[in-house]
Amino acid sequence: MAIEFRCTQCSKLLRTADDTAGKKAKCPECGAVLDVPASGAPVGSGPFGTPGQPSDSPSHFQPPSRPVAPGPSPGQPGPSPFSEEVILAKVRPPAIALLVTAILSLFLVLADVIAVVMAEALPGAIQAPPGFEAALRPEFIIPRSIFAAILYVVMLIGALKMMRLENYGLSMAAAIIGMLPCGCCCIIGLPFGIWSLVVLSGVDVRAAFRS
Repeated sequence: MAIEFRCTQCSKLLRTADDTAGKKAKCPECGAVLDVPASGAPVGSGPFGTPGQPSDSPSHFQPPSRPVAPGPSPGQPGPSPFSEEVILAKVRPPAIALLVTAILSLFLVLADVIAVVMAEALPGAIQAPPGFEAALRPEFIIPRSIFAAILYVVMLIGALKMMRLENYGLSMAAAIIGMLPCGCCCIIGLPFGIWSLVVLSGVDVRAAFRS
């Protein structure tokens, strides 16, 4: 003999075996977890039905062999590993590391330019090590400093975009620039760049950028 009762959430008529009375089962229509009533309970019992209500086509389901954990309420999504909070927690640390590296590198580029200016304005005030006299010449320092400054500005902007999950391509460029041997900061930029590349290569992170 079967037990028939209505789902308290969607009012769907359900049917199950009489030996499942008192157990929990999930409605196949809306996913609500229900208590199977005792045999002989009125079909229309519950907030969506009344005794004697015409029965519609019942849905058959088998109660689970173990208790079903209560799920989220109908219409409310459960926690997702692809949520923005989870992705930001993974992306922000390497992005901050790249940001700090870019700022330090820009300060070093500025220091190089100041050294060249002082060497030109005050001859003999700054002495280059033997064999490295050309390192203080403007025609050597200025082009290199301009090129490095452009790279580090791109790296800084890419790190900021990475922190906000914006512009995946610019974020990848920031990670790659961090690994380039463009100055003294490449010593710390190399591990931070590799770290950022690994994080940015994750499927969940790429999906978050696309969304």
